[in-house]
Amino acid sequence: MKKVYRTIALMGLMFSCAAPLLAQPAGQATVTPPRTDSTTNRQGLRVGLNLGLTQLYGDLSTPNLSFGAGLNVSYPLGSVVAVTLLADLGSLSAQQADYYNSKATASYVQGALGGAFNLTRLFKGKPKPVLTSPTNGQLAPDNFSGHATTQPARGNLEFYIGLGLIAFDASASSLTTGKLQRYTNGTGSHHTESDNVTAKGPGNLGLTRELVVPLGLRYNRSLNATLSLYADLRYNFVASDKLDATRENDNSTIDTPQGGAIFGKAVLNTSRDKWASLSIGLAYQFKRKVSANRIRSTDF
Repeated sequence: MKKVYRTIALMGLMFSCAAPLLAQPAGQATVTPPRTDSTTNRQGLRVGLNLGLTQLYGDLSTPNLSFGAGLNVSYPLGSVVAVTLLADLGSLSAQQADYYNSKATASYVQGALGGAFNLTRLFKGKPKPVLTSPTNGQLAPDNFSGHATTQPARGNLEFYIGLGLIAFDASASSLTTGKLQRYTNGTGSHHTESDNVTAKGPGNLGLTRELVVPLGLRYNRSLNATLSLYADLRYNFVASDKLDATRENDNSTIDTPQGGAIFGKAVLNTSRDKWASLSIGLAYQFKRKVSANRIRSTDF
């Protein structure tokens, strides 16, 4: 009898060990959960080049269209704020027939450092997560355990502002004869003392340097994960009345006594000159790898 009990117990033990294998359909392999990547790509440095039109707004009432080129480099500090570097070069022009009878031209090089603010992200918030497959990036079916990733907006609007220096060489000529009337740099050009007349330092300066505050709007449109087109509208406030080689309410020329030399510091009671640009460009977005488990400022 004991032998019968031992046989039954042994059979029960063998059945309990084989039950999990019997429950799995024949020919089906054990499913292993897909591995998740511990790193993810985030937006890094963005470099853009642009070409466009410029206009000079100074004492001469009619701005003329000229051309300029620019470089902008930005690095995100978060989902809304980025540090931006602006570099520009080109030409400016304006004219006025009455009172001045002048046409001014200026060549410039400008650089500025500032901040950019993503208005689209600021007002619309962060994009909603999209469930995707970890293998091919396609939308995951309902019965598939995918990965939640955010799809960045294809277009966004930025506002930026900065502070920098503009170096320029400007001159004004007669609209009727083309003869030189006024100039900012060249023979005899110099810095001045506080009286705005007495020369100081080396003479014959090649460029005039002044502070500038650029501010603008930039619309970015993604072409793919790394390239984007952008349109840039900017206004530049220059701390000088000399960008058009013309002072407010002063039509003197080099043919009049002590006239024509636009040197020295800006006169406090005169308006400051500005210049604007409208350009289009192409930007390249570098990617940076960070830990997927790490909390980043760009997540907020």
